[in-house]
Amino acid sequence: VVIVPKNSARGLDPHQGTVTLFDDETGQTIAVMNASPITAIRTAAVSALATRELARDDARALAIVGAGYQAKAHLEALVGVRPFDDIRIASRTHAKAEELAEQDPAAARGAPRRYAVLASVLCLVPAVLLMLFPGWLIDRL
Repeated sequence: VVIVPKNSARGLDPHQGTVTLFDDETGQTIAVMNASPITAIRTAAVSALATRELARDDARALAIVGAGYQAKAHLEALVGVRPFDDIRIASRTHAKAEELAEQDPAAARGAPRRYAVLASVLCLVPAVLLMLFPGWLIDRL
């Protein structure tokens, strides 16, 4: 795994790596795959599973904080496990939130950061964003 911070500006995942599949008997390489989409799908699937199992039954408001590479996979996975009446996307830049919202115009729309604290399901993509927006969750704890 290598981290290339400038990849975000290129529309690429800043975390680059490979997943290698080996034959279990001979150890020979069978496949070398780009880790970015695998990681995005796997991470979003775990978030969706946790949401399905742990969120209140009446939780219908989703806020996704972050609009980077993994956010699209999270949006797709979360709406796949629960019906949300209200979906808000917040990002450090409003344009990135709007761009992600356009991926699912029927369900999502960009929103100011302050709406994230009103959600019944809050998804931080990545969790480090909590440090970038201090004080967001103080009233919720």
